[in-house]
Amino acid sequence: MFNNILLEEDKRVSWAYFLHNNPLHLDLIFATIRIGSPLLTYLSLSTDWHRRGNNRLWIHHLQGIAQNRGRKIVAPIEKVVIVLSGGADSSTLAYWAKSKGYEIHPISFNYGQIASKETKNAKVIAGKLGVKIKVIDVSSLKQIFKGSTVLVDRSMIMPAQFESKVIVPFRNAIFLSIAVAYAISIGSIKLMYGAHKSDEPFYPDCRKEFVDAFQNVAKIGTEMDMTIENPFYKFSKAEIIRIGTNLRVPYKLTWSCYLEGEYHCGDCESCVNRKNAFKEARISDPTRYES
Repeated sequence: MFNNILLEEDKRVSWAYFLHNNPLHLDLIFATIRIGSPLLTYLSLSTDWHRRGNNRLWIHHLQGIAQNRGRKIVAPIEKVVIVLSGGADSSTLAYWAKSKGYEIHPISFNYGQIASKETKNAKVIAGKLGVKIKVIDVSSLKQIFKGSTVLVDRSMIMPAQFESKVIVPFRNAIFLSIAVAYAISIGSIKLMYGAHKSDEPFYPDCRKEFVDAFQNVAKIGTEMDMTIENPFYKFSKAEIIRIGTNLRVPYKLTWSCYLEGEYHCGDCESCVNRKNAFKEARISDPTRYES
């Protein structure tokens, strides 16, 4: 199968060989780059096999072949789409994923929320990470959410503790659906979002059952081995703050408030949760609150 794979040492930088194997629908593209010695060969896989999550098997086979020829195949960095709201949790997730070696692709959403600062701060966080962010305008959803959640409806009274009216109906499912499509467009099969242990008792779309079920839907709907993860599902918000502090997340630049003031209001449920998390973590809160 691999008899036609050759590596030319006299090429400085070139797309060297393209091999198409019809039975496996396999496209292999080799970029050969001389960096001193030995020649490093970067492998890009865009295959049905890759989509089903088995690219590591191909890399293993090819590494053996390359090793016999005194060459080294370096596996491509794995891409992951991060749902980045601009808040403390998702910002920590973005920093964490980058620290783990992922090539991160943040995506944020304008869904008609009162706190439009969310997407502005998400852009700032992405900039600090040195990556571009996709901000998707689905603000027409406000027409659907109005009357059901205080996050879009100014006529509703903002609570200082959890009430069902702070839930945006099926929000994570909507966002993740769009994020799946974005992942496919950039050649990724992995998504992450910042749902965590403190969310689980209150928000149905932050629970393990939801994540598992939605991942299965994504696999069926795309015929790809999509992976949807919430890596912080075992951690409380305070524990996430500790993780982020070690990663030097600039929490001063994140936005958690449900309102759109110059500073965090300090009174809404989200601000109260943020205050309590820093207090429980015993870490100084850099956030400026109005009260």
